[in-house]
Amino acid sequence: MFKEQIKFDAKITGKYKNEFKVFNLQNKIEANLKIEINGTLGLKISYGVDFDVSNPNYKPKGVFFKQTLFFSGMKGVYYGNYGMESDIFGEIDGETNNGKPTPFTLLEPFELDLMTIQLFNNH
Repeated sequence: MFKEQIKFDAKITGKYKNEFKVFNLQNKIEANLKIEINGTLGLKISYGVDFDVSNPNYKPKGVFFKQTLFFSGMKGVYYGNYGMESDIFGEIDGETNNGKPTPFTLLEPFELDLMTIQLFNNH
């Protein structure tokens, strides 16, 4: 059984624009960046029975449930483009990854066992 309890979505946009002169020549620079990041944190609960009939020395723990913290990781994509215009070079434009979103991983996914609770245990 798994239930998302915390979901994280973030969108970050940035823009830079500047005009300046070098040796009395007009120059313009413009850059845009868009980043999208998401992740999920939740609690996973599993149920089971602990016994081993093949080992006569084994002491069964009985019915239990186990809680596990689940993190999907922080993953995202970024897009970027840039442009420059000058009196000498004319216009120059470009995009990161040919205009396609570039995926990245900020934090890797993991699972962390929290506790195992034994029910009806006489030991």
